[in-house]
Amino acid sequence: MSHQSNQVVESISVVIPTLNEATHIRTCLKSLSQSSTPINEIFVVDGGSQDETKSMIKGFPVRLLESKKGRGYQISLGVKACRSDAVLVLHADASLPPDVAKTIISVLNKNPDVVGGEIGQRFVSTTPKPILLLVEALNDFRATWQSGSFGDQGQFFRRASIEQAGGFPNIPLMEDVELTAQLNKKGSLVFLDGGLQCSARRWEKDNATERFLLVLSLVVRYKFLKLIGKDPSKKLFEEYYRS
Repeated sequence: MSHQSNQVVESISVVIPTLNEATHIRTCLKSLSQSSTPINEIFVVDGGSQDETKSMIKGFPVRLLESKKGRGYQISLGVKACRSDAVLVLHADASLPPDVAKTIISVLNKNPDVVGGEIGQRFVSTTPKPILLLVEALNDFRATWQSGSFGDQGQFFRRASIEQAGGFPNIPLMEDVELTAQLNKKGSLVFLDGGLQCSARRWEKDNATERFLLVLSLVVRYKFLKLIGKDPSKKLFEEYYRS
């Protein structure tokens, strides 16, 4: 472990990728404004929204960046702009509890071997479905026992560690899976189980079971194709947004 990864963490930035998030972005930003530990920087990285997303962020202390569509591309651009010691990637339909930023900074300072991790999330659903409880349980299991996480769980990391790993994965899809793989090579990951509130809108809009199977299929195929030396992210990105 390099000395750079073990540095004291004093500040945290948040990167939020957006694409047509006018309905949710203000709730997300409002939750950040209520953080007990001030967020040093907030970057909203837009991938070409056709709705009112960009006007909805007015009045908040955020910096807007514009990127080509693809969550990984967007987050990568935001992370490159960050200057804080730690970075939290937050989806636009999530709300951050007030004490989480403080917890992230504390955990990283108390555990020099920890290079990042995830907060952990729970769905906010208007029509609760058993499949959502299963997804939450599987996400928790993966984070606890396999040091793996998805983007909607609130991934965070030391900025120095991701720079040492070559930067945030600049790919359109599966950037969260790739990020976990990169960070695992640099040190330990921690699961905070911090109760991030995440909208269940996509699961309510689609057939939840079919969506679950699609996501599972994409992850398995991505890992297999990476194993045999291929980069399937663009192909899977096209399939995901066609579905």
